[in-house]
Amino acid sequence: MKFAPRVFFRCSRSMLLASAMLVSSLATSALAEDAPGQKVYDRVCARCHGPAGEGAEAPTLVPLNHTADQVLYIARLGRGEMPPLPKNTISNEEIADVVAYLTTLAAH
Repeated sequence: MKFAPRVFFRCSRSMLLASAMLVSSLATSALAEDAPGQKVYDRVCARCHGPAGEGAEAPTLVPLNHTADQVLYIARLGRGEMPPLPKNTISNEEIADVVAYLTTLAAH
């Protein structure tokens, strides 16, 4: 049986390109889904600290210059104009998620 290598090569190359585009798209979607801190940040923090932590009415959070423990302490007790945030507004785990999200923003 004879087969045309050029046709096979074109099909393989096209399939490889389509696969690479699909993987890239899935990876981008996964990154958005892997940022639970973004949803919490948008709900609790963005109004004052800006949509990307750049500061608005409140200080900038990117790059984050505090440890997760310091952020937890500030969130619970408040600081300056920032009121304390009760656990029914944001849990300790959600604060850790926000810290992780802010760290990813600093990397960009």
